[in-house]
Amino acid sequence: MVTVTALSNADAPNAAAATAIIAPIVGGGPHGKLPEPALFHYEELKQLQKEAHSRFMLVVDEIFELRQERALLNQNVTYMKSAHRIEGGHPSLATETRRLATIDRRLPSLQKRHDELQPVWAELAGLTSAIDDWLRTAPAGLPEYVGPAPTLKAKETLPQAVERCRRRVRELDADLQKYRTAPITSAKAKELIWAEIDRIAAAGEPDLTSLIDHGEGIRWPIQAVAGAGYKLAAKGATGPHTTFDGLAVDIWRNRDAYIARLEQLVDEKYADDSSALSDAERARLIAEAERDLLATARDEEGFIRMSEQAGTPISRRRDAHPAAVLGIEWQGAV
Repeated sequence: MVTVTALSNADAPNAAAATAIIAPIVGGGPHGKLPEPALFHYEELKQLQKEAHSRFMLVVDEIFELRQERALLNQNVTYMKSAHRIEGGHPSLATETRRLATIDRRLPSLQKRHDELQPVWAELAGLTSAIDDWLRTAPAGLPEYVGPAPTLKAKETLPQAVERCRRRVRELDADLQKYRTAPITSAKAKELIWAEIDRIAAAGEPDLTSLIDHGEGIRWPIQAVAGAGYKLAAKGATGPHTTFDGLAVDIWRNRDAYIARLEQLVDEKYADDSSALSDAERARLIAEAERDLLATARDEEGFIRMSEQAGTPISRRRDAHPAAVLGIEWQGAV
């Protein structure tokens, strides 16, 4: 999760600088892909990511330096004891030992701080990277989203409202996965069977052109041989990497029987029409879920901005939709 603190109104004059920095990414500055409010918000997020990375790297560097120092101190202590026979009460040994103890007390708190800062930076980096990827393929002139602000339910706090939205996002993600992976209907399966059998039957028809025109032999269908598999090839003489396509010829001769048996197999063994979706139904359900998902993400972002304005920042998801985070009107897939 990402802890995000919005920049104050005093930072608004930096919008022009934000525009100059973002222009190479979004292709055209304030009159390119993003409207100015979205540009400014984008640059806020990029700045927060940079600051989070800087804080994280300061801790990483300090941990590294302390561990290096600790290793050297341990070497010194070992050398004093073995080479110079210095005992525990010697001032030099006592100094080194005290420093080791100080480092040992400091390292756990630094490691805890490291573990707190790393996901904050990583989530912000993931979010801004996803926004960059989205912007590279987004069209120019994206309009600003204008819609009603989300409303809290009775006795609901802003963190609770954000979590409510996120629960709904998880539900919609699960719905989308279900719609996209639902089996096709038996009618669609039979339609595909007909198409495939007709294609193979057409390839399996012998070519009598040379026989009729020149009294030469029949040109039987062949298939290209490639390792363990094969693909249907154009009709012609069998070469060193081809062989007679007996299956295609048999399907050409017995097309209706193949279709009937395959349709019977669908009905008896594979059909799952109770959970299947037609192409039209699948497309409708996916479109509805994607619209709901984007609307819910907009509500979530709205509650997060309200919380920022109240001085209590809330984490952003790295997989939040860029259009919702930036406040952009969007009609594409989520």
